[in-house]
Amino acid sequence: MILTTNNVEAVDFKQSDYIGGGAIIHPSVVITIAHKVEWQSSSQLKCRAGEWDTQTTLELYTTQERFVTKKIIHEEFYKVPAYNDVALLILSSPFKLEDAPHIGVACLAPRLPAPYTKFYENRYVEAAQCLTALRRTRLGPRYSLHSSHLCAGGVAGVDTCKGDGGSPLVCPIQEGPDSNRYAVYGLVAFGIDCGKPIPAVYANVPKLYAWVDSKMAAEGFDTTTYKY
Repeated sequence: MILTTNNVEAVDFKQSDYIGGGAIIHPSVVITIAHKVEWQSSSQLKCRAGEWDTQTTLELYTTQERFVTKKIIHEEFYKVPAYNDVALLILSSPFKLEDAPHIGVACLAPRLPAPYTKFYENRYVEAAQCLTALRRTRLGPRYSLHSSHLCAGGVAGVDTCKGDGGSPLVCPIQEGPDSNRYAVYGLVAFGIDCGKPIPAVYANVPKLYAWVDSKMAAEGFDTTTYKY
């Protein structure tokens, strides 16, 4: 999760500190959506990994927190209507993945999923079908789905809701019988109301893959950590 606070040294978590979700793509880098972090300075941001329940400290594994030293927002990001909504957060030090079975590096999907791919509770919705559904909402009949978007979900009660922004849309990678790696296809950008039977819109990770590659390389990071 991504936190913001005026006192980055604070240990106690307050619900108001929470900004949104993200995914670790390198021990020192978190990917998220731009509109959640655009107004905060890097010095106001922290990333916490391994949090299962913010309401208790009685968890099997401990969390890890890192300060953010730099944020990189897509140069062609437009908040309305969330075009190229992606950002990279560079951490002060790497997350320690050894002896942390609940924390890992996610892969990034280089191409769109096959039709009807199931992302756990959410199903991939092709652009034409998604656009038809969204135009029936308050977005109106002239709404246009940008190429940096993809859609999933549309099942009442299990779709995106407030606080999900930046959270990854994932599929497990079949690397072996004991594999627990996941490929990120999208990052929650926005939905229509909460848990309604309307597809939610995500930042299209395959479309933004080349941008991530270029920024990671420019920062001197290993670009193979999120590839499969």
